[in-house]
Amino acid sequence: MKNLMTTRPVSNGRTPCTREVNALSRSGISVGPVPYRSSLRVGVDSMWYNPSDPEDLKKLNRRDAGATEEVGMMLEPLGVGYGRRTGILAVVFSRTRRPCWVSNMARKTVLIVLCVFVLYSAAMIPSAAADVGTGPDAFSERTEERKEMVRSQFRGIGRTTITDKAVLDSMLRVPRHSFVPAKYRAFAYRDSPMPIGYGQTISQPYIVALMTQALELKPGMKVLEIGTGSGYQAAVLAEITDRVYTIEIIKGLYVSASERLSHLGYSSVHTKLGDGYHGWKEHAPFDRIIVTAAALHVPPPLFEQLKPGGKMVIPVGGQFETQRLLLVKRDDEGRRTSETLTLVRFVPLLRDAPGD
Repeated sequence: MKNLMTTRPVSNGRTPCTREVNALSRSGISVGPVPYRSSLRVGVDSMWYNPSDPEDLKKLNRRDAGATEEVGMMLEPLGVGYGRRTGILAVVFSRTRRPCWVSNMARKTVLIVLCVFVLYSAAMIPSAAADVGTGPDAFSERTEERKEMVRSQFRGIGRTTITDKAVLDSMLRVPRHSFVPAKYRAFAYRDSPMPIGYGQTISQPYIVALMTQALELKPGMKVLEIGTGSGYQAAVLAEITDRVYTIEIIKGLYVSASERLSHLGYSSVHTKLGDGYHGWKEHAPFDRIIVTAAALHVPPPLFEQLKPGGKMVIPVGGQFETQRLLLVKRDDEGRRTSETLTLVRFVPLLRDAPGD
């Protein structure tokens, strides 16, 4: 075969794929790079074909079945060649930019595989109901990881050692992996916060334990949580007392957390959709209040709903500044005292009307 393939790159051109070259070779044509804009004709042996003419395409398809995909259905310039027996200049066109190695059979195979994959993926994606918790069986899952979490994370340099037995038992029992999105469950027991959607997070295990221990919560006490999130902190509290009230301002989190807590058997936890800044007057006063988002100051309504002798744990500070985790106490005369437990980093306390 006489080959007129160029030895230098042609401006705006590209080299045809091997499969196209082989297909045209069977028709006596060798192919080389050509400019993107070229003649709208295809020559095979002694015949010229117009690729924009459906009748010519049919003739070309019948003439060389082996080159049907690579030649017959091509409308985009790909290359130019020279007919060995006829001396006719040939230009190859392609209708689409699909890879030249994809044959009809290959495309069908790929489509079948993709369909199977999509169906399989859809079956494997947890439904909204399934993702709200794994039910009572979750408590018997990953127990060794919880033991290691308590053993290794709740003490150390710069950390207050968690010694409250009720808190330790609660952290050992609550299946933290049921309170994080499915894609993060493998990392649920790491010493770090986890995203739960809507720009919110579930606090790292140590911070949850530290805040709970600071409350000095006892069975029978009434506790209010501001910022339900995924429901993990509420579940930890519910392992100690059966009078837990929690408020979430984001509707999506409120719905999923309520269902999750119900699935896991925490029926004593009362949930509410609303602005936690104002507390929950209908159930006030509270023995303890815990706030799981950073406020710019201690909200007066929350302090007013705290019983004399009550305690509140709350992070205070702006979103882009150092925040302090405060232990706020109200004495019998209604006076307030506070102390800093540690420096922390929380998402800001959201305000205004409940949102999605």
